[in-house]
Amino acid sequence: MEIIVSSFAGFCYGVQRAMEMAARAAGKGPVYSLGPLIHNPRAVKELEERGVKVVKNLDDVPEGALVLFRTHGVEKETEEEARSRNLEIVDTTCPFVKNAQNKARFLHQKGYQVLIFGEKMHPEVRSLYSYTEGTARVMNSPDELEDATFKKAGVVSQTTRNNAAFSRFCAEAVRRSQELRIFNTICLATTERQEDAVRIARQADFMIVVGGKNSANTRKLFDIVREIKPAVHVESADELRVDELTKYDTIGITAGASTPDTSIRELTSRLKNYFGG
Repeated sequence: MEIIVSSFAGFCYGVQRAMEMAARAAGKGPVYSLGPLIHNPRAVKELEERGVKVVKNLDDVPEGALVLFRTHGVEKETEEEARSRNLEIVDTTCPFVKNAQNKARFLHQKGYQVLIFGEKMHPEVRSLYSYTEGTARVMNSPDELEDATFKKAGVVSQTTRNNAAFSRFCAEAVRRSQELRIFNTICLATTERQEDAVRIARQADFMIVVGGKNSANTRKLFDIVREIKPAVHVESADELRVDELTKYDTIGITAGASTPDTSIRELTSRLKNYFGG
C-alpha cells in the first residue's frame, strides 16, 4: 500500500503562533482561554494539562488574571470589556482573522451593507459581525441572496471558506448590487491546503482527513475530498477502521489547520504497522 501525506497537513501559521503564545503564557500562572484556543480536542487537552483553563465568558475569569483570546478572535465588545477590567490579555487571534475584522469594520464605516460569507454561529464569524455594530448579514450560500437588492454592499469571508464557493457567492452579489466592494479574506493557507487535498484525492483510492470534528476548515476538507473519492474524517488514529482499507492500493492523508503533527504521525504509523512498510 502507498500512503500519500499532504505537505500542507497540520498546524497553519496562525495556529502554530497561537499554541506558542499559549505555552509561554502558561508559565506565568493560572491562564484562562476564552473558548477553546483552537478547534482540536487533543491540543486543547494538552494546554489544559499545562494550566490553561477554558472558560465560556469573561464572568468566569478572576480579576487581574491572564486571559487568552482564541485564534478565531473575540467579539469587539468582549475585548473592550476585558480591557476595562484590566485583565492581562494575550491575543492569539490569527492575523488573517484580524485582517478580516478590519475589512468588515472599514466597510461598515464607509456605509456599505456588509455581507459575511460564512457559518453564522462560528466564533470567527461572530467576531466579524461585531465589527459591523451588528448590522452585517451573514450568509452561507448564494441562495440566501434570493430577492435581496443592495445600493452599496461589501463582502468579506470567513477565512477558512472555499475560494470557489466564495466566488459563486460574490457573483450572485454582483447581480444584486448597484455598487459592490469585495475583500477576499480567505487565508492563503486554507487555499493551499484545499488545493493540495484535491490533488492527492485524484491520485489516491481513499482519503483520510484528520482533525477536530468541531473544526470548520477540517470539515470543509472532508466535504471537498469526499466529492472525489471515498473518504473518512477522524479525530485520532484510534477511530480508524484499518481493516476496512485492505481493498485500496493508495491512501491519501490530509489534516486541518488545527491538527497536531502527532495526530498525523500516529495515523500514518498505524497504517504502516498494519500493512507493513
